[in-house]
Amino acid sequence: MLENVINKNRKGWIDALRGLAIILVIYGHNIQNTPEFYIFTSPIKMPLFFAISGYLFKPNKNWPLFLNSIFKKLVVPWVLLGLFVPIMLIPFQGIDYLYNYILQMLSGKVLWFMPCLIIAEIIYYIILHCSKTDYWIIIISFSCFVLGLLFYSKGILNYAMINRALSVQPFFLIGLFFYKYETKIININWLWFTIITALYIGMCFLSMRIYPEQSLDVHMNRYYNIPFNLFQIIIGCFLLFYVTRQLNVRSNRMSFLGQNTLLLYMWHGIAIVLFVRLLQFAGWNMPNCWWVALLKTIWAIILCCGCSLLINKYIPFIVGKNKVNNKT
Repeated sequence: MLENVINKNRKGWIDALRGLAIILVIYGHNIQNTPEFYIFTSPIKMPLFFAISGYLFKPNKNWPLFLNSIFKKLVVPWVLLGLFVPIMLIPFQGIDYLYNYILQMLSGKVLWFMPCLIIAEIIYYIILHCSKTDYWIIIISFSCFVLGLLFYSKGILNYAMINRALSVQPFFLIGLFFYKYETKIININWLWFTIITALYIGMCFLSMRIYPEQSLDVHMNRYYNIPFNLFQIIIGCFLLFYVTRQLNVRSNRMSFLGQNTLLLYMWHGIAIVLFVRLLQFAGWNMPNCWWVALLKTIWAIILCCGCSLLINKYIPFIVGKNKVNNKT
């Protein structure tokens, strides 16, 4: 049993929210040919990570401190966790495999979220320090969104997901404004919450009806109806922020997932490949359906959490931490 995961210096509900987001991501990577799942979750799962970053962002750091924080908490885990398996495979795949994998990591062809997040946080930092009012933060953020879409359509700044880092800037605003107006927002009564929830569900069903062959994909900068999709993202992320904050969710297990999303994101694919290989070795050919995807998700989470426990205890710097006291 995981204990002492939540401490007084952390907001347990934010960790739980991040834990929920990574579960949606991992399950989404396992389930195939199910547009209904993506219709309801795509406006939430990846934008939610950027929104959480916006909520937690501390703009008062000076430039060297900010870059040092980015390096320790994002760059180091990205490099060390990302290259761990390729380095282990050098005796079997050769040094060229490692070289090509490094190029793919830097370009964002693999683990796209990491270079995107690193660059997006740097851009967001600049926006906050160049904007004296919320009005200008909004204007500049949405201008970045438009530029990101334009650059992507022209094949400009694809390397390292720079154009995606521009287009996700409005998602940071969701977290920023939830942080600024948190007290007022959580005092919204449940009637309004019910109406907003019904609106989100209705928009999802409407998109299935009007855009049956289309899907929202932040990774690919794919927005089939930009105003509609942005509204979906804002409402969807707001609902999850509201529920987890209102209920003050403080589950140790969910918080542990939330505190270890980097490793879960970067290694869950390896865990799934191992799962499939084990099944093939046993001669089992499992169908592509929701319950198999659920089994893969549970397997990946358990395996990655086990790795997280060991890393947090013995070499926490690999995941951008100083010291974590997790008991089992």
